[in-house]
Amino acid sequence: MRPSKTGKKDPPRIPGIWPVALCLLLSGAGGLMLEVTWTRSLRLVFGSTTLAVSTVLVAYMLGLGLGGVVGGRLAARVRNGFKVYGWIEIGIGIYALGVPTILGLFPALNHWLLGSLSYWPAVLARFALALLVLLVPTFLMGATLPVLVQALERGRGNVARCTSLLYGTNTLGAVIGVATATFFLFPTLGLAKTNLTAAFLDLLVGGIALLALARNLPARQLPSQLPEADSTGTTSRTRTWLLISYSLVGCTALGYEVCWTRALTMSFGSSVYAFATILIIFLMGIALGSLIARLWIDRVQAMSRIYGFGVALLGLTALASSALLDTLPQLVVEVLMKQGVSADSLIYAGIKTSFLAMFVPTLVMGALFPIVVGTLSKTGQPSGRAVGDAYFLNTIGSATGAFLAGFVLIPFLGLSQSMAWLVALNLLTAAGILAFDSRSGRVWRWLPAAGLGLAAVLIVISPPTLDPGKMTLGGYYRPMTGHSFGISVEPVAGHPVDEIVFYEEGMNTTVSVHRTPSGLALRLNGKTDASFQDISTQILLGQIPMVYGPAGRRTMVIGMGSGMTAGSVVTHDPERIDILEIEPAVLRASRLFDDINGRPLDNPAAHVVLDDARNVLTAIEEPYDVIISEPSNPWIAGASNLFTRDFFKIAKSALQPSGTFCQWIQLYKLDNDGMRSLLAALRSEFRYIYGFRYQAGDNDLVVLARNEPLGRDGLPDWSTLPEKARRDLGRIGISSTADLLSLMILNPDDVDSLTENVSPNTDDNMYLELHTPRLFYDSSLDALDGPQVVRKGVLPILERDFSSDLTARVALSHLWLRDDLPYARELFTGAAATGESDALTIARAELLLRDTPEQWRDALAILESIPGNGEADYLLYYSRAKLRFDARQEFLAALADVDRAVSIRPQGWPAHRLRMNLLIGMQRWEEARAEADLLLASPWIDFDWKIWSDAAVLAAILNDPERGIEEMGRFFERSPFAAKEWNWMALTLDSMGRSDEAREAGDSRDRIIRNEKRYTHRLARWHELRGDVPQARRLLQQLIAADPNNQAAREDLARIDRM
Repeated sequence: MRPSKTGKKDPPRIPGIWPVALCLLLSGAGGLMLEVTWTRSLRLVFGSTTLAVSTVLVAYMLGLGLGGVVGGRLAARVRNGFKVYGWIEIGIGIYALGVPTILGLFPALNHWLLGSLSYWPAVLARFALALLVLLVPTFLMGATLPVLVQALERGRGNVARCTSLLYGTNTLGAVIGVATATFFLFPTLGLAKTNLTAAFLDLLVGGIALLALARNLPARQLPSQLPEADSTGTTSRTRTWLLISYSLVGCTALGYEVCWTRALTMSFGSSVYAFATILIIFLMGIALGSLIARLWIDRVQAMSRIYGFGVALLGLTALASSALLDTLPQLVVEVLMKQGVSADSLIYAGIKTSFLAMFVPTLVMGALFPIVVGTLSKTGQPSGRAVGDAYFLNTIGSATGAFLAGFVLIPFLGLSQSMAWLVALNLLTAAGILAFDSRSGRVWRWLPAAGLGLAAVLIVISPPTLDPGKMTLGGYYRPMTGHSFGISVEPVAGHPVDEIVFYEEGMNTTVSVHRTPSGLALRLNGKTDASFQDISTQILLGQIPMVYGPAGRRTMVIGMGSGMTAGSVVTHDPERIDILEIEPAVLRASRLFDDINGRPLDNPAAHVVLDDARNVLTAIEEPYDVIISEPSNPWIAGASNLFTRDFFKIAKSALQPSGTFCQWIQLYKLDNDGMRSLLAALRSEFRYIYGFRYQAGDNDLVVLARNEPLGRDGLPDWSTLPEKARRDLGRIGISSTADLLSLMILNPDDVDSLTENVSPNTDDNMYLELHTPRLFYDSSLDALDGPQVVRKGVLPILERDFSSDLTARVALSHLWLRDDLPYARELFTGAAATGESDALTIARAELLLRDTPEQWRDALAILESIPGNGEADYLLYYSRAKLRFDARQEFLAALADVDRAVSIRPQGWPAHRLRMNLLIGMQRWEEARAEADLLLASPWIDFDWKIWSDAAVLAAILNDPERGIEEMGRFFERSPFAAKEWNWMALTLDSMGRSDEAREAGDSRDRIIRNEKRYTHRLARWHELRGDVPQARRLLQQLIAADPNNQAAREDLARIDRM
């Protein structure tokens, strides 16, 4: 040894350590590439439930641990560890080449083996299969580190220093492997070729080890007996406690990771890039912690004491981290605002928040491994065995911690308490280590131990609390909603903007239900997945596959959500409906929607299945008539597995030959290429694809996939639908066959044209999962309505099977309900080419009115030329009455027309609503009130919530203000921020002598008016941030015109004008 500048002797150099470290860097990269590839592949077979993923993780870590313990014992018995290491790496590479073939056998094996098993036997069978696949390569991976440490150390007494470098370098390689696989190899090569790349990398490392390391580095002399223990070393009892304690450290480390992952995905999303970012920062902290320990570890004398304080430090830094968790969602929004709202900024925000949450504790984790190995080596154990034993017990503890955190701690205690218990376990472990340290005096042993024990108790009793409102902010998804832009809004009494009425941290996701101005909203990890705002999509997902095609006797709904889709299915009285849900907490949350979802869970035909869709569909015994798949978005890891060609193949195999598969496609956050790839995946497995949408410009597409075309008998007929189904459809304004047919916007020929020469989204290429997160903040997306999309929709089917009269009625539905003027014109042109009809004449008048509203008299003349005959009568009288009312002319004639309309179709709710409006305009209050009562009891109330406020006004006019106040309260349940209605409430309460309540209502009115201006100001700043300066300027000018004294808006406008 040569003296250092401080006078102390530097530790001896270790010959060959840097070439070995380079090999471990490369093998660490290859190993993690294989891990993420294999874990994903097995998840596709076994499912994405937390239990399925955990079984794979446990199998993986068990293999690593067994490899470590056996490798540690083998290392002491071989002369040339470098040669053994080389053959191990070659073995890993060769096995990796065969893994795709092995996994290719699993779907059939999964069906054969698991199809007849109940839940827990199936879980154990999956674990056995995962272990069967992973045991050999993970065993070999686990053996590499102890073999190399033993080969390099050669009894020089520098085990800890050698371990810190090799372990840190290997883990740093793992960081490179995760980043390379996720951000480069998966997008460019796909899953199978990434596996091939990693396999060749391991073969390369093995070759280097055999040809360079084994030949150029000296083999060691085998000792005749084990070295004696350090005379000042640890006792056997302490050694045992060190190993047990390090297993507990592993348990808390992976427990922390599970908790951090849950909190961080709520902060910046659950995409594949988010999970990779979290894993990268976690591993990087461990790697750097181990490498930094190398700088000082050989100079440490009281290693056990340092280890004990290190475990305590891990717990305390994790405690500090837990206190930060509910600030991270807002931090992500702040980063996006500062860096610019883009996909790259979101990744940067993920790195920053992951760093804040995990980096310091993971540094400590990384330093603890070489400390433990160094302490154990002083007992006389060979260095390889010390590494192997520590590695084995730590990995077993890690697997246990991951399992406990996901299945016990978070679901039963919640995130905050889970972190507290893990911290307490660290502190108690540290107390035990210090207490068992025989080299320390009593004061150094028992005083810190007692203090740490007391701290553990206090932390469990009073853990840091996390604010559910902050945790479920979801600002990464819609940054504008999560940022105030320095402009605060005032709460309206009794009507919070976002009130949490349900919050549960489940096994797979955090579920919350929020009362918002537009009604209840279900959120998963902070992202809204179902709400009253998208009731139309949820109802159509349940109704369209039941009214198009054969009856759905046996039906499956994948994803419970709010329960509205399942509720729509049960209106058709199926013999059996299986509701498949991956997260039990969602089922409990859906109960809050029972008033609007039809209570499907209480239906005797309903059966709940808690499992992954791919698992269940692979193992079914009796095929379904209808399968409805409504998972969350394809950018979400796990859910993305239900948007691939491979999944659609599984779904097809679970259907009757004449069965129907229904898929929800979220057009928001999806570009034209993504939509085409998804449709191509469906088209690859099903011959006939049909697309449906509620209104023009909607961001939701409902797709039916079949292997038989929809003939005339397969198209809906309103008159044959069950009354319950008609009421359900009436909630979204549908009241006729034409309304149902107008929903179809894509026919099979349209889809064939869209998917020609398009590569489908598959399990292997992961196109949507990797592509769609990049589209988060792209405001130019136009997946279905862009100029590149040519579609004929339902027109060819109408021309083939029906008269021009029905085509014209569908055109009217597109005008009145779908708000799709261009397609209404196309339908009109198609109908006109095949002959005249009354409905066609009505459509002609309506189109004239749309083009030139001032020519309403000419349009009315066209309508009056129709004698009135047959099915078109309702349309004629309704259209004529509507025209007269809109023109504020001839109310008596309009009333006569609408009376005829409702006599023809008593459940023609649009006509009843028009009749109510006419009667109000004519001040025939009692008749208008009777019409309001009819509408309040109809399904139309869900479609037109404003009926409540109109009914309230009528009640007050008819001297029943108490009833009016009550009905206006119902209106405020879904529309609480309506200034006009609050003004009415204030005036009515004042007239009743309820002055205090009147003042509160007036205050609410004033706050709403002020808030509207503030929201406009926020929107202007948002557009300025996004670079849309002209729109920001327009909004500011409008705001100043409405509020000339708004100095902040004037300053913003002046700043923009100077740009």
